[in-house]
Amino acid sequence: MTDPVPRKIETSVSFVEFLPSENLILWKYKLGSVVTKSEALEEVEAISKVILELFDCRVKLMIDISGVKKVTREARAVFSSPQTTEMTQATALVMGSRVSTVIANLFISLSRPQHATRIFHSSDEAKDWLDAQESSKLSRG
Repeated sequence: MTDPVPRKIETSVSFVEFLPSENLILWKYKLGSVVTKSEALEEVEAISKVILELFDCRVKLMIDISGVKKVTREARAVFSSPQTTEMTQATALVMGSRVSTVIANLFISLSRPQHATRIFHSSDEAKDWLDAQESSKLSRG
């Protein structure tokens, strides 16, 4: 018998909760997180596995980056890779500090996500925006 698919996971730098009924993933970085290529690959692998098990549509991500201290260029490349973008419908980046705002603006301007991406200072505003985004089927390659 296989283990049930988790609804929550913890990576070395974040906590992730999966809400398939809302087609939503809540992703919160731990305080002081430094995200390198290694951590980014860990997250993408763990999250992708759960997405393929639980979701039939491209997902909406609400990512709280207020705890992030730094994201490397290599990590940003992982997050903007085809493996990641093909599973994502929309991304709402929630931040609470100047550092996280700079990181979010840098990610958007340098990575040029292939899906709708916006910056918010409140989870409620981010959730409202994500709710308004239409879902599309997840390509299973």
